Amino acid sequence: MMKKFENVDVIDTLWKIMLHNTRYYQTDFNYDVREMTDAAESNTANRSFLWMSRDSGTWCFPEREVYVKNTHPYNSWQSYRSDKSVKAFWIELGKSENKQVMGTVFEIDYPKHADQVKQSALQPQSVELVFKKPAAVRVYDFEDYDTNWYSIHSQYGDVFSKRHLVENEHALQDSIYNIKAACFEKTQSISVDDYVRDIVREHFHSRGYTAEDMAYVIPDEVYEAVRWGVPAYALYPGNIREQIMSVEEADKLNGNGTLFGIRHEDKKLLDYLVQHPDTESGLFNRKELEFIYQKALSTGISDVEDMSEIKAAESIVYKLGTVLDSQCMKDEQQHTLEQDMETER
Repeated sequence: MMKKFENVDVIDTLWKIMLHNTRYYQTDFNYDVREMTDAAESNTANRSFLWMSRDSGTWCFPEREVYVKNTHPYNSWQSYRSDKSVKAFWIELGKSENKQVMGTVFEIDYPKHADQVKQSALQPQSVELVFKKPAAVRVYDFEDYDTNWYSIHSQYGDVFSKRHLVENEHALQDSIYNIKAACFEKTQSISVDDYVRDIVREHFHSRGYTAEDMAYVIPDEVYEAVRWGVPAYALYPGNIREQIMSVEEADKLNGNGTLFGIRHEDKKLLDYLVQHPDTESGLFNRKELEFIYQKALSTGISDVEDMSEIKAAESIVYKLGTVLDSQCMKDEQQHTLEQDMETER
């Protein structure tokens, strides 16, 4: 059964899904955020969207545009039937509240929905353009606009909005409503965190890695892990993992479509390092980090009987050691760069 998330922060919900399902071109999501945020803050914009996350990017379209043939939304929505990575959703936005876009997100069976769209979509008869300066509304025959769109835009300037008009708008809206209602009826509520865990489990298990000891990471995160010295792994069937030792190796593995993973605790550490590339911008400065490191190190090698304390100390030593080693590496790179610049002078 498809899943739904009701009365949620829509952007945060979709962001979590995208992070764990879209391997490449995650920056596509920035365009989706802008479109949905603008709609939520508007008093006139339609607030119903169709959104998909796939292996290479995302798409977000106003629902009506997907049901009008020969438009970019329609053609795009029909294009990924063979892509098993697609996760598709219907979005119903509420108002923007405290910088959050609240609403309902429910999953749809993408191949089935694409078929329904194909059967229900209508051919556009004309195109309505609202121009910015000077403000004007002009309507063109669809075939005329499709042939001469460049000259039209060159003549009249920037467009505020564009709408494809169909012969029977009432029939179009009926089709959209009925399909949406049927899709929503076949969903059950779940938390987005549980849904993401299911995505990761499905992703790993489909590739033969079932140990569940790894966090899902995309290639860009693997590159960052290698640069920071955080262990990242290539994962293979039978729960085999091999540590990646260089960016070059990661790049080669990525080209082969290799599954990547990082231990859960190391993923948290990597997220911290990426968010605080200068350790002095974190909670502790460099001297304080070194002091804590030495104290943790001495605790780890002293005659402590409580194994939980020893394990805690070892974890702290490992994390601080990684942070300090990474900072030393950055300092050395900066020193080398300064020497090279001095030599060039």
